[in-house]
Amino acid sequence: MPLFVRFGLPFLLNAFLLSSWLTRIPDLQTGLGIDKATLGLALFAMPLGTVCALPLVGRVIERASERAASLIGALGGFLALVAIGGAPTWLLFTLSLFVLGLFNALMEVAMNVAAAGAEQRYRVHIMSRCHGFWSIGMVVGALVSGVLAEIGVSPLLHLGGICVVGILAAGILFRVAVVPGGPAVPPEAAAADAGGHATFSLPGRAILGVCLMTVGVTVAEGAMFDWSTLFLRRDLEAAPLVAGIGYALFAGAQATMRLCGDMIRARIAAEHIVLGSGIATVIGITGIALSPSAFVAWPFLMLTGVGVSMVYPIASMVVTLRPGRSPAANVAGLTLVVMMALLTAPPLIGLIGEAFGLRVAFLAVVPVALLTVILARQARADARVEVTA
Repeated sequence: MPLFVRFGLPFLLNAFLLSSWLTRIPDLQTGLGIDKATLGLALFAMPLGTVCALPLVGRVIERASERAASLIGALGGFLALVAIGGAPTWLLFTLSLFVLGLFNALMEVAMNVAAAGAEQRYRVHIMSRCHGFWSIGMVVGALVSGVLAEIGVSPLLHLGGICVVGILAAGILFRVAVVPGGPAVPPEAAAADAGGHATFSLPGRAILGVCLMTVGVTVAEGAMFDWSTLFLRRDLEAAPLVAGIGYALFAGAQATMRLCGDMIRARIAAEHIVLGSGIATVIGITGIALSPSAFVAWPFLMLTGVGVSMVYPIASMVVTLRPGRSPAANVAGLTLVVMMALLTAPPLIGLIGEAFGLRVAFLAVVPVALLTVILARQARADARVEVTA
């Protein structure tokens, strides 16, 4: 099995898990009878759960294995889907999202540490293709959800079925396809890290610029994941399937770029890729906000998908090469900053959307996306290696 497939399949599974519930947000909102501002506060819970888990994630990975951490994260995440789909109140819905955030943190950091370690160990670029698998998982989940929403399948039945399928898939995947289950770093390195950087609660100075660079497009990406389906269905009056296709086009463009990203990284300097990505994101978000219909929004969704596709994979690789901390600690630090940005984004977008509409809320994301354009040079630490896997 090709190296990028072995390390990429967990990314696909993780995205399928997430997109299965994200594309049902309009139906979940309707079932709970809440407005955009209240929904935004609920969406706050998932990144909050991730932030709360991060102080322990690095320790778990370093003392166990990427495989064990990814498997636990996947199983817990799929079980949380059932609670999300069946939550009868806003409070239980919010608590379920918090639990999903806890397990997602474990899986996300473990996947990225494993892929970054493989790049360094085998001297090949696979990170972008791994994140391409993640985007493919988003496409598959969005299309499945769009079809099921169109024919009237309830969120509980839908997410309960996804839970069963996901747990079975995880059991097979982590036996036959995933990385070896040894320690992520040698035990002595883990012990040394525990002496000086025990909690991984904050990123080190060496990676702070990279983190801020990543925040710009990540907030735009989060806005699309959390709010684009609602915008298409409620503001542009699109049918559920049309909205699902729009979401899939965004994720599909993201997947295509990520699958080609390793070849692009081998030929174009990382800072130039990041600069172009930031510009594409700004144009895409602006176009979506000004679109008069879902069909007009589709090409801008695709452009936004292109824009947000490669910055996080590049940043994940860059931080593992920065000095001062272990790769797991640096990836956890990057994830922490990204999650802190996403903590504030959903409720703010919801509040702005409730007061002025989601068009204005999306336009408010544009200045944040400009951070990626301004800080693109932070990607210069990306190592150039052969693409042979």
